[in-house]
Amino acid sequence: MSSVELATAAAMLSAGWRRQRASIDNLAASAQAIVDGLPDPLIAVDRQRRIVRANMAAAALLGPVGAERDLSTALRYPQLLSAVDALLETGADGNFNFSKISDATVDRLVDAMKTETDVAKVSVIGSGMRSHAGVAAKAFKALAERNINIRAITTSEIKFSVLIDAAYTELAVRTLHTLYGLDQA
Repeated sequence: MSSVELATAAAMLSAGWRRQRASIDNLAASAQAIVDGLPDPLIAVDRQRRIVRANMAAAALLGPVGAERDLSTALRYPQLLSAVDALLETGADGNFNFSKISDATVDRLVDAMKTETDVAKVSVIGSGMRSHAGVAAKAFKALAERNINIRAITTSEIKFSVLIDAAYTELAVRTLHTLYGLDQA
């Protein structure tokens, strides 16, 4: 095969892959549009309990529900997480209906979501987190050892933030500074 024939074949293959990718992207966008049109909250997870898709109703109820996050970072309801774990353990497809939850439980959940002003956000930022596993886990353990309750966690590739009681802000910052050696001049 000549170099011209190879270049032509490569260009045709590349064009075919681009068309195939565009078709897949179009299907994904169509699937998301269908899911977003559902009136009830929907969160789809994979076998590792990572969120793969959520609709707008779920985002309205739970806040931003990012893909690839563990389900437990979006839902803080042990009964629901246990039900999901049981389904994943058996390998069966299934669903969990919130109508099984009592009105009193729903009221408690809503009360727990009300705005609080006595909290503080503490963040750890560093590009080294991409290549060093366990950075956040060490911080969570260190904070727990100081009896600092973490109310919420957000993460990205280079940052994590925790929401804690405002009374523990200084202790949390000092604990993290010591953990990462930032208190040494």
